[in-house]
Amino acid sequence: MSAPGATLLLLALPLAAQGLRPGSETTFHWAPVQTDLQVWIPNDYDAGKLWPVVVHFHGTGGRPDLGPAVRATDGNGFLVVGTTYLERGMFRADPEQVIREWNNTKALVAALRDRYAIDGNRIYVSGFSKGGWVAGMMFEQFPDEIAGVWIAGAGVTRKNPKAKNGRTSTPVYLGTGAKDVNRIASLQAVTAFQKRKAQVSYEEYPDRGHTYVVTEAVRDWYEIERLRGTDDLAAAAEKKVADTLAVKLEPWPRYLSIDALRRGPWYGLAAAESRKACDAAVARLAKSSVLKTELAAMRAYDKVLAREVAQRGKPIRARSVAEADKKARQQKRKLLADYNKIAERFAGTTYGDKARGDVDRVKRHLAHMSGR
Repeated sequence: MSAPGATLLLLALPLAAQGLRPGSETTFHWAPVQTDLQVWIPNDYDAGKLWPVVVHFHGTGGRPDLGPAVRATDGNGFLVVGTTYLERGMFRADPEQVIREWNNTKALVAALRDRYAIDGNRIYVSGFSKGGWVAGMMFEQFPDEIAGVWIAGAGVTRKNPKAKNGRTSTPVYLGTGAKDVNRIASLQAVTAFQKRKAQVSYEEYPDRGHTYVVTEAVRDWYEIERLRGTDDLAAAAEKKVADTLAVKLEPWPRYLSIDALRRGPWYGLAAAESRKACDAAVARLAKSSVLKTELAAMRAYDKVLAREVAQRGKPIRARSVAEADKKARQQKRKLLADYNKIAERFAGTTYGDKARGDVDRVKRHLAHMSGR
């Protein structure tokens, strides 16, 4: 690490002289992981102010990449670092290893601050697949040190003994493919983080498996974080609500659009009157006879899904491994039957179709259990 005077001199130089070109991707060799990491310098980079940093962790078998942040922000507002792990290979739910990975992340950011104007109080952690599991455990263990968390294709482990208790207002994005094997774990993470009062945004990518997509919701999440702490955030929230309510759609797509807004981060940032307008619009639509079947399908589906999420979070009580396996199969068969009932009863509805996808998913899981 260079001396403070050298850092001040470096920052006083023109960006071109420092080798820092806004809107460019470069590398940074990080000795602890013996790898060149990827670094994005935002288009609007100015060394005269401090910038939030996103540290992105890739999936198993991958290499350092910048994740979704650059695309989601059109390259503005954040310095982004694609990093890797001290411990390579498959994800292990080891809290002690997560401590080592977080300490390494903090040391990396400290080293980068010698070269870039980074706000050390605004470190965002991002991860896909293995990276998402690691990011989630980092958030559980160090909620007061992380400004925000972006997780895709992952969730939370059943029990993290190093997780800190207490409330946190940290913003969290969770995204998963509707066909992702980790979907239920992602939903369990939603429940766990909401209990701690984190600002959770959840999104499913229709007809997708183990991947992530840079959606409007992802862009919105990063835009909110870019504007956080500025006078522009409230105005942006008001515009988002007004634009959503102004779009002309058929009743059911309109219901889904406004309801998604109410479940997302913009809603809580809008003025009370704007929130009331959203609530009133949803309430009016819910009374429409046109939506009766769709809403009935949604309620039936949500009930079964909530049971599946709750089951994943509870250990099965049994006197032997064989008995536990038998009970697990019974749970899955019950879920399969209930999803199938919804798919057949509400065929052609949004949630009837979702249930059909879950029938296929649970069948695959049962087949996997039979092959063990």
